[in-house]
Amino acid sequence: MRELVKMGWRVLTIWECQITDPKELQDRLIHFMKEEQE
Repeated sequence: MRELVKMGWRVLTIWECQITDPKELQDRLIHFMKEEQE
């Protein structure tokens, strides 16, 4: 992941234990994608 960041990529790590609630996962992904547009 460090190498991706060095190349200018943004990285979002999602652990399996964090995807038990689909709505929470959706909100987290939307928030991450919106940060890119700002």
